[in-house]
Amino acid sequence: MELESQLALQTTPATEQTQLSQLSFEQALLEIETIIKQLEHPNTSLENSIALYKEGVLLTDYCNKLMENFKGEILILQGDSDDPYLDEFEIELLDGYF
Repeated sequence: MELESQLALQTTPATEQTQLSQLSFEQALLEIETIIKQLEHPNTSLENSIALYKEGVLLTDYCNKLMENFKGEILILQGDSDDPYLDEFEIELLDGYF
């Protein structure tokens, strides 16, 4: 199989393969990593690069929304607690993402 044919098979956007809402956070990150590798490949056409970029933006937005939800859940669980461990946990967990 030619390289371009192989790339064409590999570059089907995740939203065409499955709905974004069915992807876990980890699966979405893997999709983003795959897109980055495809964008870095010198034989990726301009048209395909644009499609991949759009897909990456959708996946990034999806991951950001998931992280916001996770952050909200942690804050709800923490409530008005004065537990320093929870405060430290929240800072360590969330600072890397926001």
